[in-house]
Amino acid sequence: MKLRLVLEQVSLHFLISIVAFRPVTFGLQTNTLDGTCSNPRQESASILNRKELLQAIQTGRVYQQDNFLSEAQVLQLLEEIRVLEDEGKFVTKGLSNTADQAQKFSAQQDRSICPVPWFMDALMSDASDEKSDNEIPMKLQQLQQELSTLLDRPSMKDPTLNHECYYSLSKVGSFLPRHMDERHEEMKGAQGWLLPSRRSLSWLIYLSEPSNWDIERNGGALRTFPPKRSTCSSTHEENLQIGWIHSEDGSSRGVYLDSFFLPPPPAGASIVTSDSSQPLAASVDPHCILYCVDQKGNREYLTRPWLTEALQGMAVPDFILACVQHDSDASQYDAPSSLLLFQTPQYASRFSLIEDRQAWNNNENPKGSVVEDISPVRGRLVVFDSVQLPHEVAPIKSGTRRALAGWFHEKTQELQFY
Repeated sequence: MKLRLVLEQVSLHFLISIVAFRPVTFGLQTNTLDGTCSNPRQESASILNRKELLQAIQTGRVYQQDNFLSEAQVLQLLEEIRVLEDEGKFVTKGLSNTADQAQKFSAQQDRSICPVPWFMDALMSDASDEKSDNEIPMKLQQLQQELSTLLDRPSMKDPTLNHECYYSLSKVGSFLPRHMDERHEEMKGAQGWLLPSRRSLSWLIYLSEPSNWDIERNGGALRTFPPKRSTCSSTHEENLQIGWIHSEDGSSRGVYLDSFFLPPPPAGASIVTSDSSQPLAASVDPHCILYCVDQKGNREYLTRPWLTEALQGMAVPDFILACVQHDSDASQYDAPSSLLLFQTPQYASRFSLIEDRQAWNNNENPKGSVVEDISPVRGRLVVFDSVQLPHEVAPIKSGTRRALAGWFHEKTQELQFY
């Protein structure tokens, strides 16, 4: 049943993995013996501003780099896009995830996308061919390798993961509503814990026309909602971030969901020791729990543990939001702590989900966030964390917003069995 739901609902991952196009190899050669890459250009100078990249990603913002591709390289990609358009390879596609299952696609309001035929060959290439038409694929491979190293995401270098890449085309009137590119497996319901990899970093290289794109005149801004002030990773001990805990001074700390927390065993229960630093309770199943990290790097638990299986079909995000509303008011009617999910009403009132669709549907900006618009300037590279940053695309007023875009994947957190 879970597999059928994935096949029906997770469309873009599989669409991009289909090889349905005439091969465009750019002179690439692949090491097929071990599935790894050997790229001499990886030893060359960095193609990224490392300091600005780290600062942007660590504060939950978008890294921007102008002229990542030359005008000649942009024109080369635009020519390939026109060929693919003429061949009817573009399909209308709205959101990049399945957050809104009732979404209906419109040729006037939604972008069109086309998987890039040569992308996976680029990641697998050994870069032994130094022809000029090899430059763009090799630059994407170098981008992948540098991002993996600089941000300490080692599995991102694995070329066999389901990395994604597509051409995006948005004409006048099209837009993308607010969404997330990735979320914690526990927040996906029946689709969680099924795929071997997840989106880690979202990236786009804009190919917009006209070349002097201006968001006041042309629209199409990438609108993002980063926290006002924060420095944290989207993962901690392999647990993904799902929310924020906000302070009165305007700063925010990441809140992580541990799906494999083992609560203390019932009184009198025997303890089974293991190689893990955490003892295993013989009769206790792994629970979910929310926590943040204090200044010393220690966990600060915000909630009591719960079992997702006990929610009787209620979605985990809906459960957390219901507890936030209930527990925030607990001090007013002196509710017993045993009836609260959050450790204190203060924790509940200061907490917010990264993907708070109830607030979004009420046209509210994410709690504790600021609005930052990025113009799709031709040749500009943008990179941001797929788990951490809500974003949308403003309507196109004039011109055509094109991009080479995709996601670099990491391995999904492994299920733990006790």
